[in-house]
Amino acid sequence: MVEVFKRNSGLQHDNADDSPYQQQFKNALQANALPKIRNWVTKHNMDLPTCSVSSWQNWAMHAEKVVSEKKKQPPTDTYAEDDIFYAGPVSRGRGRMRGIFRGRGGFRGRGQKQVRGGDDGRDDACWACGQHGHWARNCPNGYPSQP
Repeated sequence: MVEVFKRNSGLQHDNADDSPYQQQFKNALQANALPKIRNWVTKHNMDLPTCSVSSWQNWAMHAEKVVSEKKKQPPTDTYAEDDIFYAGPVSRGRGRMRGIFRGRGGFRGRGQKQVRGGDDGRDDACWACGQHGHWARNCPNGYPSQP
């Protein structure tokens, strides 16, 4: 890459670290590095705009080691068997999830009890006749919407 850059850059070759030739060469190396290495060096090297080519090469080699080590480690976002059904905290404020769990305006829905105290909120009675032992779709008294 050094020879290609010498021929095609149009800059006077200069070995000084702060010369335009060296800085442009470093920028070309940075721009053509693998995306993971380029992103890591950009994020972690605060002196990137003014560092030398040799300093950039050291950063790039270190980034390559870090990126390859991350590939060997198992992903950190895996869940234990007990955590599969966890949905995260319930939003109680004005966020985008507002009302998704509670409903709005105090409406409880047809046939649902309001949960208070020790009551678990379950109502196993038929919605059509109110008797226990069957549901509305199997109601012997006839469900109102059935023909």
